[in-house]
Amino acid sequence: MNSAPSLVPVVPVLHISSGRVVQWDSSGRSIRRDPAANPLYLMLTLAEQGIELIHIIDLDAVAGRPSTVPALMMGLRRRPLTIRLAGGIHDVSTARNRKAFGIHEIVVSTAFYSSSTLQQIFSVFPPDQILVGMYCSDGQLSVNGEPDSFEFLVERMQNFGLHRVVINSRYPESVASLANRQVISQLASKGFEVWVGGSVQSDVEAGLLKDDGAAGVLVDRAYPLDH
Repeated sequence: MNSAPSLVPVVPVLHISSGRVVQWDSSGRSIRRDPAANPLYLMLTLAEQGIELIHIIDLDAVAGRPSTVPALMMGLRRRPLTIRLAGGIHDVSTARNRKAFGIHEIVVSTAFYSSSTLQQIFSVFPPDQILVGMYCSDGQLSVNGEPDSFEFLVERMQNFGLHRVVINSRYPESVASLANRQVISQLASKGFEVWVGGSVQSDVEAGLLKDDGAAGVLVDRAYPLDH
């Protein structure tokens, strides 16, 4: 993104796999080998720069591999950082583990469809600490891969007292496309706190998203590959 200040909060996103930070470039996933690929080093650096909220995507948990996030959180104890975690939080035992290691907020996707699992997770993370993770493509929302109707998603979230969402687009589509922004505006108008991410290329796009009601922009290219 352009380095000029944006009126919308910008939150760095770190994809973590096997204890390293990975990114996506034009040719696909890129695994960094330099010191900044160390997630603890990078998060402490971001904290020193005044960042207060970091969004982590746990690719290991998504793939069913042992997560390195608990170990990472131990290194962040007593740091003034809010950590939001997405990936692999399918049951209450995982939610309880992540809470014990200091995760402040979680993003759920698969668990969103199971009423019993949601109720169990609520015993660990109350609804205001939970965001529902969604994808939006050409104005069509989906949580678990298959398209869902806007009305169904809104009603289910309202029934469970969930009022926060994360909407991503899939590369190369931008979450700031007109069709996607219309969906963001509709959710915001219904009182949802909407965080967005996915190929936001400029402060102009970030400003448009804020005008449509976005609470903040997630930047998954939070540091450049040539850093």
